[in-house]
Amino acid sequence: MNRNARRAARAQARTRAVDHITAVHEAGHAVGRLLTAEEMGFPFDQAVHSIEIGTGPSWRSADGRAVLNSQAICYGPAVSLDLQVAYRQAYPGREVISADELNARLLDVGTTEQRAVSARAKMIITAMGAAAEARLSGASWDEVFFSEACFADRMDFNRAARLHGLGDGHIVDALQDVGSKVVELVWRADVWSSIGAIAAAAMKGSLSGKQVAMLAVPCLAGRAYEQHLAMDA
Repeated sequence: MNRNARRAARAQARTRAVDHITAVHEAGHAVGRLLTAEEMGFPFDQAVHSIEIGTGPSWRSADGRAVLNSQAICYGPAVSLDLQVAYRQAYPGREVISADELNARLLDVGTTEQRAVSARAKMIITAMGAAAEARLSGASWDEVFFSEACFADRMDFNRAARLHGLGDGHIVDALQDVGSKVVELVWRADVWSSIGAIAAAAMKGSLSGKQVAMLAVPCLAGRAYEQHLAMDA
């Protein structure tokens, strides 16, 4: 595929439509990022980088017979601002590494509290997509989060839990705590309204982080900076 063909493919992907459930799921992740912006150390309008349509990870189904592809993905900071600073001091290069390798490196940078704060916020962010989808579909959060479609979310949740220093048994407890918290959040009128506004726009194409924030501000104005979502652990 030549350069022009690649550009055309990317342009087509950015304008490709997604179904309502997918849009609401990604909007849930986006609102999770907006609500935890303060904990992560970012301004409200920098908590989300973008929602990209027609892109995302691929993985095999549980039986290994099918390859599943993501229709969309919400991008944002991998870790809190404090951990970003600590990581860049320890690893000044810009090499491309896997998410697992990044997580392993992060265990040795920053302070225990900095890692815990970042991890708690990331667990909320990771779980919010399934919570939004569950409210829309009428399914339980557990049904959605443990479905094959949420494989990547579960991997991200586990990485965040490991960054927090949680072992296998404590991860199960964290899942229950976070699951309850995000279900409560998506039933809040202001949170659900912001998810709806972002999802409606995402169904028409990719969104920049600034666009996401502007769509959410009428619903979350004032409360977005005050909301504290740190999970007790």
